[in-house]
Amino acid sequence: MLLNYTKQEKSKLDTLQSQLKPQLDKAFETFSKAEEEYTDAQQGKRILSDGEAENFKRTQEEYARLLEEYENKRTSIKRKAEAREARYFALHTDELTERLQFEIEAQIVSFGMLQNHEDFRSVYQNDDEIRDRLTSTYGRYLDILEKHDAENYQLIIDFIESSIADKDEITQAYRAKIEELPTESSKATKSSKAQSAKSMEKAVAIRATDFLAPVDKLSQTLFDNSKNPAFYEKQVLLNVGSKGKKTVHALVSINIDKLQGVTVSNDVMVNPYNRSIHNAVVSLYVAGNTHFTPRMIYQAMNGGTREHKPPEQTNEAIMTSIRKLMYTSVSIDATEEAEAFGFEKLKIEGYTLLPVILTTAEINGQVVECFKFMYEPPLYTYASRKKQITKCDIKLLAVNLNMTPENIVIRDYLLERITAMQSAKKRAKKDKGSKLQ
Repeated sequence: MLLNYTKQEKSKLDTLQSQLKPQLDKAFETFSKAEEEYTDAQQGKRILSDGEAENFKRTQEEYARLLEEYENKRTSIKRKAEAREARYFALHTDELTERLQFEIEAQIVSFGMLQNHEDFRSVYQNDDEIRDRLTSTYGRYLDILEKHDAENYQLIIDFIESSIADKDEITQAYRAKIEELPTESSKATKSSKAQSAKSMEKAVAIRATDFLAPVDKLSQTLFDNSKNPAFYEKQVLLNVGSKGKKTVHALVSINIDKLQGVTVSNDVMVNPYNRSIHNAVVSLYVAGNTHFTPRMIYQAMNGGTREHKPPEQTNEAIMTSIRKLMYTSVSIDATEEAEAFGFEKLKIEGYTLLPVILTTAEINGQVVECFKFMYEPPLYTYASRKKQITKCDIKLLAVNLNMTPENIVIRDYLLERITAMQSAKKRAKKDKGSKLQ
């Protein structure tokens, strides 16, 4: 919920990453090479030698071991922060009560939005199941209220019951808010609705073969919780480079006006995991998909290797990220940057980070609840104009490890770093060849 790290804890986290980074870089690069040999062998329909098979297994296990070590050490720091959070909320029970009300409604909506999916229909239709999940998810916060504020504790217990009773109204209200999100034009929206009334829309569903990630300074800064709070408070002049002796800026701001009644805090601001979700969606968009589902995101984030439905906790994390990205709008004025570096003038105003609407469409012969792209994701538009997009074979995302949000973030970071290094080598080789000619 509202988990803030102290400067000392942030320093420990930074030190942890910097200490493991060289080992992780090397382990991932070694694993990537072994993965290429393994894939080549499969495509060539030849049998791997004992050495190749052993090398693939060993490098995969080493990379998994380092990731697990990172997660365990990070968890230790996180637990101290959670203990401090408990002490804080013990003295600020009104704030905790307000936050819990928002979280409880959001959780119910996440079930309601996916009630057409088999795994979630049973949850949404069973009030006892919803109640158990809510009390389990927010158990430690309920314990704090029960111990320190009996009145607010009872208020939340009653709020859970009333929210369950009104679950349909809450979900419908959320759907109405999504429909209010800006589209390319009201005319296009009316046309889309008219078309839906006539016949069920058929979605284009294409498996992504490449994983794409904007790596410009804006995208990297925007999802960094240690740097992005300023964007929510005012327009920021972001230093994006230099031309001669002159510093070049882009004017950027973010707002969460669509999240009514919510104040800016760590769990509302976009974070590195949200960026991973964003990049998976961008990869699906560039592959040519018109619609996508949480399951498609899950498959893309795992290299297309996991055909089954995402686990419930993962599905909820994906849905929470989608909701946050849909409600967060961004404004970018890259006029100065375009003039300095010679790309087409670009000014983005009021676009959401994830410009999609919830709809129903036919995908692979099945009618499903899904998200439809309304226009190109703005961060992709901005980064592609600057030619600052990394791309790699999506199969490299397939790692035999429990893909927790923390593991996904560090894996995607490593992928970006390695892809950037490979691109730098290619550019250097190309430049060297040009000079020789």
